[in-house]
Amino acid sequence: MQFGLNCNVFPILKIDTEFSQFKFHLKILSMKIFYQSEDYDSMYYTADSFTHFLSKNKIVGKNYRDELKRFIRILDLLVKYKLGKDEKHFYKLKQLLENNAIASKRWLNEKFKELT
Repeated sequence: MQFGLNCNVFPILKIDTEFSQFKFHLKILSMKIFYQSEDYDSMYYTADSFTHFLSKNKIVGKNYRDELKRFIRILDLLVKYKLGKDEKHFYKLKQLLENNAIASKRWLNEKFKELT
């Protein structure tokens, strides 16, 4: 257990898999759970490590990498908007969510609508 991530509460963090698509979905799911539980420190830690992984991993295709990075960017803005209700975050979120190539777009749209 590192950086306050509680593997007893989130057993998916213990999963070790070599199947990268599955690993990507687990990272996304972890970030969603952390967002829902308002554990933003763990969410940002997971997002940061995942971003570094995506940047260094040459096996991940550019389009898929961009979709995953957009998810992380929008999730970051959702937290910022949720905590500060800053209009610049609102308009940036609205603009980014218009893009079709976003991992978990439906979920992100639902979270955005909950905040507005």
